[in-house]
Amino acid sequence: MKRAWRTMALLVLVMLMAAPLRAAEPGREPLYEGLGSYKRKVTVRSAEARRYFDQGLGFLYGFNLAAARRAFAEAARI
Repeated sequence: MKRAWRTMALLVLVMLMAAPLRAAEPGREPLYEGLGSYKRKVTVRSAEARRYFDQGLGFLYGFNLAAARRAFAEAARI
């Protein structure tokens, strides 16, 4: 059982390290790929804001609250 958890943790770590990043401007939150397919029905005018909102949901459901807060703040800023 412990070995399975270690293997899963290592796999997740490798996937996060290999996730391609969008070139971020200084001071802007980057957009990450592969955070899941979490979505909520929201009304936004910008596709980029929608991506940041979905990214925030992915981080939120993954219990990464600091990254979720940054993604939601970027979505609100846009």
